[in-house]
Amino acid sequence: MHNRSISILCVVFAVFMFSARIAAQELNEEDRNRYVTQIRAYKHDYFVKELNLTKEQQNAFFELYDSMEDRIMDLGSETRVLEKNALSENASPEETDAAVAALYSQKKLEGDIEQEYYEKYKKILTPRQMVILKQAERKFTQKLMRQHRRIQGERMNARENKR
Repeated sequence: MHNRSISILCVVFAVFMFSARIAAQELNEEDRNRYVTQIRAYKHDYFVKELNLTKEQQNAFFELYDSMEDRIMDLGSETRVLEKNALSENASPEETDAAVAALYSQKKLEGDIEQEYYEKYKKILTPRQMVILKQAERKFTQKLMRQHRRIQGERMNARENKR
């Protein structure tokens, strides 16, 4: 089987498993890490093709890109914890204020992180590749979302057929 087909099957399986776990509210750290690793590998393959990266560019770029993504994911996780705490019945006004501030500044902070890495990418990627990168990120997210919706639809149809 072709490597790309295997990658796509892995992602479909990962999205399916991730969706099932979220639906059951049972996503543990190990499952989350496995999911992130699978998606990241597929994303790397996708970016190599879309950006036409050389071997030298791949090593330097993905080290930076993964670091950036980790920082952005950590920021999102921290914000969600603050949000969850603020929604509890025992939340203090200070906790709620901290959550509001985090929620409303998250996109700016993500942009600040991206801007920091943009400066580093300029040393690795051509200007054209940097434009393609932003486009590839959007396309990749759209592909994952379509895959997720398709799997959710199949699951809903299976439930309907059981009735």
